[in-house]
This record gives sequence, structure tokens and C-alpha cells, in this order.
Amino acid sequence: MSKVFVKTFGCRTNIVDSELIKAHLDKSLSSDEASADTIIINACTVTNGADSDVRNYVNRMSALGKKVLFTGCGFESRGRELMEAGKVFGVFSPAKKAEIKELISRNSRFFENGSSDFVENHLNTQKALLKFKKVAIFLVRIVSSLACVARAVL
Repeated sequence: MSKVFVKTFGCRTNIVDSELIKAHLDKSLSSDEASADTIIINACTVTNGADSDVRNYVNRMSALGKKVLFTGCGFESRGRELMEAGKVFGVFSPAKKAEIKELISRNSRFFENGSSDFVENHLNTQKALLKFKKVAIFLVRIVSSLACVARAVL
């Protein structure tokens, strides 16, 4: 496997995701971009400043002939654009970070959107939390009513 450098732009979530990506890379991880063949850019492009910094870095690494992979929350806002401009070799959803070794080893350009199961599981979790909240409110009302009854009886 080629030497890989992970560059992080942005939020704490991206910092954590970058550490998870690095954990999957073990011996192929490079401590500097100059010696790396592949650059993984984990980017947040929420602010104009961050967006500009990311695009400048992508352009620099691409000009050096590095195999550039792009991820992070910026994958949704800039991924397709960078891919179509030929600036990056691959774009992948943060949900795909556990598959990083396979993604790096690919010989053809790719755009990996991620798993719809993640979205479905997230929605199901939200629905479950909403039901739990409704049950909790109902139980609080029952306990309050019982407390009122107990005070009236005593």
C-alpha cells in the first residue's frame, strides 16, 4: 500500500474522523505530505475561509501529482465539483471511513455517497427518541396526578 497523509480542515468532528481514518491505516500512514503518495483531505467547507483553504490545498496536492481523496462534511458541498474538475481522484462520505484501505487501493476514480442505511437508522433512532419522550411526558403527568390524589386523600 502507498504512503498516506491525512490532512484535516475544520471542526472537531473532522478531527475525530481523521483519527479514525488513521487508525485504519497503521503502517501506511505518513507523518508528512511530501513523502506520501496519497493525500486524504478531511474537510469542512462551512465558512468561506475554510472553503478557500481547502480548494488551495487540493490544487497544490493535485499539481504535485498526489492521489487526492476527499471526505468530510465538505464532500457534500464540494466533492462532486472537485471530482468533475479532475482535482481529486476520489470522493467518499464520512460513513465510508472504515473502508479506507479499499478506497485507497482503487485504480479508477470514484464517488462514494455512503450508506442509505445510515440515514434510515438515524431516522429510526429519532423516531424512537420522540416516542420515548412522549411516554416520559405521559408518565410524568400520571405521577403528578397520583401525587395530587395522594395529597387530597391524606
